[in-house]
Amino acid sequence: MNGNQIHFEIEKSGRIIVTRFESWECRGDCSLEFLCDLIQNWPELLIGRSGGISFGDHPPNSRWTSSFELPFSSTKRFGQPADSLPLPCPYTLRWPKVGIPNAESMMAELLEDSSPFGDERIFWIGANTHPSRLRLCEIGQDHPHLFDTEIIKWDSSVPNSEYSRPRQVSIPDHAKYKYLIDCQGWGYSARIKWLLATGRPLFVVDREHVEHWHEDMQPWVHYVPVKSDLSDLLAQHAKLEADPNLYKSIGQNARHFAAENLTVEALLCRTAEALKQWLQCPRIAS
Repeated sequence: MNGNQIHFEIEKSGRIIVTRFESWECRGDCSLEFLCDLIQNWPELLIGRSGGISFGDHPPNSRWTSSFELPFSSTKRFGQPADSLPLPCPYTLRWPKVGIPNAESMMAELLEDSSPFGDERIFWIGANTHPSRLRLCEIGQDHPHLFDTEIIKWDSSVPNSEYSRPRQVSIPDHAKYKYLIDCQGWGYSARIKWLLATGRPLFVVDREHVEHWHEDMQPWVHYVPVKSDLSDLLAQHAKLEADPNLYKSIGQNARHFAAENLTVEALLCRTAEALKQWLQCPRIAS
């Protein structure tokens, strides 16, 4: 987990002693902010304890989690019980690298925006970090009347380099499209929570790694499921196009789910509840 972990101890005064800090981009700073919020609001759960926070693209392994009194992570493996405590994805606060200085404000704006879509296609833009993304763009090229998709190039050889974009499409601007789709990246995909908040039906491609709340969603209620090889994507799209009521209900349900479960406040409450259960029955996370 090199590069994406924090080890900490919490004194009786509430002061955090960080014994190891390795962070990519702003992930470490955001995770520490979450920890401070938890101590402030639920001190009885954390004072005098120690633990670790993993915020990499993949969930931590069992060896890592078993080495801490309180192991926190941003992600889990789909379909498997979590062996760590849920902590919000760091980018729930901000992601300056991709032009999101305040993700809390952006989430609030997305939830309130009632503007109609202006483009009837399925939209996606992102880096080439998983084969499903390349496959999506191939399908998009074959069906340009149904898709607007684009791969962003990333120059990892240049320190602090930015995405090289032929165009810039903010998350709020995603809502200009009738449909959205999310593919996994190196591991989990951080943007899915914001796409749900747009109120547009979201096609979610099957993946191995997810945030802890992901499996609370129901397919065809909160999102449209798509196989990992995208072989059913066109059929799923056709199903929605043929049923305006289904289209409307999925979009509304997605936005309601985001409002109820994916704000910073809701996610930290989830962490606190999981922590209460953990302390009563160690090694059983929710």
